[in-house]
Amino acid sequence: MELGFSLSSNSMLRTVDEYALRHTPETPGVYVFHLSAIRPSTVGLDNFSSMNKHKLAQVKNNCLLILRRILDLQSSSYQGSLREVDTYMAHGTTLSVEGHLSFASYLHDTVKAIEPSQLTAFVQAAELIATVLPPVYVGITEQSVQSRYKQHKTNHSNRTDGTFGGRLAEAGFQWSDIVFSFAAAPTLRLENRTLLALETYIQVLSRPKLGRA
Repeated sequence: MELGFSLSSNSMLRTVDEYALRHTPETPGVYVFHLSAIRPSTVGLDNFSSMNKHKLAQVKNNCLLILRRILDLQSSSYQGSLREVDTYMAHGTTLSVEGHLSFASYLHDTVKAIEPSQLTAFVQAAELIATVLPPVYVGITEQSVQSRYKQHKTNHSNRTDGTFGGRLAEAGFQWSDIVFSFAAAPTLRLENRTLLALETYIQVLSRPKLGRA
């Protein structure tokens, strides 16, 4: 398998919605999903024509509920063992360890303390910076990026085990909670081994939380 990559400015990641993606010429390439779960439509800001204290409290509550799911997604579990050094292997001891990395309550408490008058601005800013944050999934395809997008969406609808879409659904997120970007790949040829190296490079440095299990 070979995959082409253009080194021109046209290869910069382009963020598109589903409509624009359908009307873009099909192309292989690199594609990225970012999470954009906190936005006006998910926290209730678009349901109110006017805001009062009670409504803003409801919006903040929604923000905190979504934030909890985001933080759960960022948590990690660890398991392994430590062996005593400088001893004969048969006589040494081994320590089994397990751990769970979770975020402190600082972020939750900080969002909870936002002034009501600033809540709308915070939610709007959170939506705007979605693609600045680390991606939840990165892929490279010799198919068209449009085809892979459809496959991931179907996997989400079907909650398919072992797939990005399935893991996104299992984590409690809607398909509308993601932002899709891609870079077309028409010219520079990459052989299988080089393609694997590039994909590994992207995965290791971006550490997508919903990447390959």
